[in-house]
Amino acid sequence: MPKKKRSRKRSTYRKNTAARSAASVAASVSAPPPPKEVDFSTEYQYVLGDLRHIAILAAAMFATLITLSLIIN
Repeated sequence: MPKKKRSRKRSTYRKNTAARSAASVAASVSAPPPPKEVDFSTEYQYVLGDLRHIAILAAAMFATLITLSLIIN
């Protein structure tokens, strides 16, 4: 038994409704304001401190690994 085909009225109705709703949303929503100027050096000042702490910890861990490898061998 072959499948029944849907009528075209239904699909064109959906297209027209979608076009109308998109047009009404576009008309009611205004363009967003331009982005504000951000000074990243003051916004992310803490990042340099965190990177410094990570570098110190990494150097200490490498020193510990090297010391342990010399002691074990």
